[in-house]
Amino acid sequence: MSTLVEAELKLAIAVVGGIFGVVAALVPVVDNWLRGRGVQQQAARNLEYASKKVAFWKDWLGASSVTASAEELQEVRKLAAVNLAEIARRQEVRPQEPIQAHSPPSSWIRKALLLYWPARLSAWIPRICFYAFLGYFLIATLNLCLEGAYKDILVWVLLLVIASFTTLFRHLAIRVDGLRHLGGTPQRQ
Repeated sequence: MSTLVEAELKLAIAVVGGIFGVVAALVPVVDNWLRGRGVQQQAARNLEYASKKVAFWKDWLGASSVTASAEELQEVRKLAAVNLAEIARRQEVRPQEPIQAHSPPSSWIRKALLLYWPARLSAWIPRICFYAFLGYFLIATLNLCLEGAYKDILVWVLLLVIASFTTLFRHLAIRVDGLRHLGGTPQRQ
């Protein structure tokens, strides 16, 4: 292999390695963001917050009954009643959004290549990255085979890293779309 091809290959490995570092840092952030944005997760956080406030007022009343005079205790009870009524008002049962029917196509090729419209617009971000890495992988594989550079171990490492990114973004696209597996079950949004 010529020195120019080796230099290009080393540069490509360095660039992909840098991208790998950035993606590795962003995956937990994106995953945490995705977990916290659903209606059920928000309702669970609100319920947990309300439970903590109720526990606080219960403890406050218990401590006040021991230390406060009868008049002060009556004021604390009124204040607690107002705050507990506000908590109860905020926690009224709201009707849940209906499940949106979304199922991926039955063709395994369309499922594998994500060739269907996603249920959420946010699923386009990892899909575009998936398509970019898939295209880069296919072009790099074709180019390396045509040049005969496939005998070098660095080429295989580069292709493995690109394939890993492609798989990672495909997985993220499916997860953002709300499908747990290829068969797909609709999720609440």
